[in-house]
Amino acid sequence: KREGKAITVVVKDKEMASEYVDLNQTALDFYDNYLPGYYSVVSTSKEKFAKGVSSEYKTQGVRIIENELINEIIEILGHPITSTSANSSGKKTPYHIDDILDNTSKAQQSKIDLFIDGGQLEKRETSIVIDTSFDNINVLRSANYELPSLDSNALISAKTSNEEESARFAWNFYQKFLHNSEERILVKLQGKMGAGKTHFVKAIAANLAIEDLTSPTYTLIEEYDYSKGDTADFKNKKLLLHIDLWRIENKLDVEELNLEKYFERANLICLEWPENLHGVEFNDTKTYTIQFEVVDLETRNISVYEK
Repeated sequence: KREGKAITVVVKDKEMASEYVDLNQTALDFYDNYLPGYYSVVSTSKEKFAKGVSSEYKTQGVRIIENELINEIIEILGHPITSTSANSSGKKTPYHIDDILDNTSKAQQSKIDLFIDGGQLEKRETSIVIDTSFDNINVLRSANYELPSLDSNALISAKTSNEEESARFAWNFYQKFLHNSEERILVKLQGKMGAGKTHFVKAIAANLAIEDLTSPTYTLIEEYDYSKGDTADFKNKKLLLHIDLWRIENKLDVEELNLEKYFERANLICLEWPENLHGVEFNDTKTYTIQFEVVDLETRNISVYEK
């Protein structure tokens, strides 16, 4: 599985789910109103599963489905079962057992103890992934379906109580909006000193296997190479730019940085203190604004907006 992701499990009912994950009020309301259904609901894990099932961020996706056979198996076992994707990455979505056999190797098939042939399955959208772990609703994967977030104008939002939770929210942001993008992207981070902007960029960088990110408060700009795709050729070569404009006083200072050169390719640009751009704009660039509100020493309200 990809780093940061859990292996989704299927449970019989809400009571079984509560044995393995913490169900806050948002999760309880969602379970009562939307499950069983085509939803994977992410909550904080109680870490009762085998190593590797829950994510590194101690979150766990849970499903309750309307399938008599699956529910009977769970009833007999007395515990959840994993619900991993049946298709290999990039391969055809299977709706019949032959689709799996035709798209997996003999070595892969040898690791499977039992195939249960359920016949031709109904073709439908993939499950909708809902994160309730911050006690609000964030749609991490949708199927032409939207649910409200804590801030109705925000794309996603969260109230985090420590740096670990803020890093997990940064991972959510990366996976939903940045992971598969081939566009040039500008991420503006707004918030007062100490709000957690640099920590958030570090969490984004971790998704790109960049581990040595440092604050550019005094250098103004730090560049990090990374590659997208399976090769490290020039075509796939990208830059993560971490820019800090805290010390910038006027538009002339901005122009002297010659930031335009970084917007000539599909780079990822994370920019702190965007209010110090002094009116300088970058056209044809996908832009997200992340606002940090300091509630107390540890707690932050973080909201993501487009533009």
